[in-house]
Amino acid sequence: MVDEMVDEMVNKMVDEVVNKMVDKMVDKMVDKMVDKVVDKMVDKMVDKMMGKMVDKMVNER
Repeated sequence: MVDEMVDEMVNKMVDEVVNKMVDKMVDKMVDKMVDKVVDKMVDKMVDKMMGKMVDKMVNER
């Protein structure tokens, strides 16, 4: 009887800790992915804008 109760408590604690750890890991992974995607998008946008600006400046002369 006592053993079963202890087992149940241990299992619940382990489950909670594992769930929290997984949540944190997923959050960090998502954050990093979002940061990388945003960085790449900004880089591409800046590259394209610079290219277009240079083209316009060259063409208008």
